[in-house]
Amino acid sequence: MTRASHSFRTLHPAIWGELAIGLIVTTTLAGALGWLTGRSYFPLGTFIAYAAIALTVAAFWPKHQASLGWANRITLLRGSLIAVILGHLVYQESLAREGLILAGVALAALLLDGVDGWIARRTASCSRFGWRFDMELDALLILTLCTASAALGKVGPWVLMIGLMRYGFVAAGHFLPWLKRELPDSLRRKTICVVQVVVLLLALLPFIGTAWASGLSALALGLLGLSFGMDIRWLFHHRQAPIPLEPLCRTPTTHPDSNTSGDYPHVVHQFSSRHSACSSLSSSHDADAIDRSGSRAIGLGGKAYL
Repeated sequence: MTRASHSFRTLHPAIWGELAIGLIVTTTLAGALGWLTGRSYFPLGTFIAYAAIALTVAAFWPKHQASLGWANRITLLRGSLIAVILGHLVYQESLAREGLILAGVALAALLLDGVDGWIARRTASCSRFGWRFDMELDALLILTLCTASAALGKVGPWVLMIGLMRYGFVAAGHFLPWLKRELPDSLRRKTICVVQVVVLLLALLPFIGTAWASGLSALALGLLGLSFGMDIRWLFHHRQAPIPLEPLCRTPTTHPDSNTSGDYPHVVHQFSSRHSACSSLSSSHDADAIDRSGSRAIGLGGKAYL
């Protein structure tokens, strides 16, 4: 039996219920957008995108937890907003006509990125799952906006490099283990990430022409490439440094509304602050953490699949 099939069989019914509510929310958002723009059809891609996000959550959700918790619910709402944008990518005419509204939807998803982390810290419900869920949606949002810019014809297909660079880095980590090491906090990394998102949001606006969209996207790509290069250089020079073999943090969270899986909130808080908007390189660590039951938890780098 595969991990996913085992997860689906043992998932608490309440989680399926929360994911189903998320589908209702996604459908309502897509319907409201259609009503605002006078569109007479429902983008099938929105349903498919949300279903993919929900099934991934179900496959990797910690089985002893019967509630997503408010932090993960906010993150799931971000997933719904991203699914709405994804549903329009195949409709170039709709994408152009609704560009201003879709940019607003993307902005809402970006702003909520800070809300879920704040709630997790306020409710003492930080978790490895929540951290990874949030980070992967950050990456998906950027790739979605890159695809939208290319679909509009404002920027060439090369803009996809902005969204794919992070995935390429993670893939390279499977062959070069030193790329999985933890990176220090970086204001430069956070700033460049914000520049990426702002530029990609601007490209969706109807009054931003091809020249401006292409020029700004090229600048964002150049800055991102420079940031990756600097981080890879740092990782290479520190590739021989010892890796801690003990748990990343010894203090598990025990809040009654916790969405943890034997996780270590202080370390997760550190990681979350590192990519509060998103990050050019996903922070990673070679050492696995040990959960409360003594089993091995999913790692933070290439070993984590959500």
